[in-house]
Amino acid sequence: MQKRFEGTVIWYDSENGYGIIRLRAEHKTVSIAECQIHHCRAVGIRALRVGHDVSFEIVDTEAHNLFFL
Repeated sequence: MQKRFEGTVIWYDSENGYGIIRLRAEHKTVSIAECQIHHCRAVGIRALRVGHDVSFEIVDTEAHNLFFL
């Protein structure tokens, strides 16, 4: 099982399906691709927005398995 992290969306381009999340525990950022937002769509959210708080796993410097907090 992968370690889960928490962070906040600081930028998201819905046209290109790409964004940046800032980790809470560290002053680092990770990228997020639209294909990883499927968990959010299950609760009726179609796109990330700046300010959304999320939890996720990190695989090769990208956020995966994204969930809203």
